[in-house]
Amino acid sequence: MKFSIVILSASIVFCSCKKTDVTESKINYRQTMVDFVISISKYSKKRNPNFIIIPQNGIELVSTNNSSEGPPNMGYLNAIDANGQEDLFYGYDADDQSTPPDVKNNLISFLNISKKYGKKILVTDYCSTSSKINNSYYENGILGYSSFAASQRELSSIPGYP
Repeated sequence: MKFSIVILSASIVFCSCKKTDVTESKINYRQTMVDFVISISKYSKKRNPNFIIIPQNGIELVSTNNSSEGPPNMGYLNAIDANGQEDLFYGYDADDQSTPPDVKNNLISFLNISKKYGKKILVTDYCSTSSKINNSYYENGILGYSSFAASQRELSSIPGYP
């Protein structure tokens, strides 16, 4: 019996690894993720109304059309309580390096949509020099975001500064 299960499992793995052209795909991955977050929120909050949903990155989902100028995705916004965002000011290309201005400004435009609808914004910047850590806290503070400057991506230690 174990032998036939292994063979069946192996055939499923090999059959499911068929190469497909992404342009031919009819799946709307963006909407699939929105639906997934909404379903997690409904399920969790039904069991515990105090359960908190905080998506990490993927902030573009707050808009219905992937544009910060587009209509807000109210179903998604109503399902979440906050947004986590990494690399807003530091760490996008490399730790302790400034995030490119176009990337930073694009992220901020979406984060502000979420903030406008009462969601807390939690930012993790990856920087280790005192001046960059200070700047991360300062810039996030100006925007009304909660900030954490992490000295390493593993988040396995509490930074000694500040």
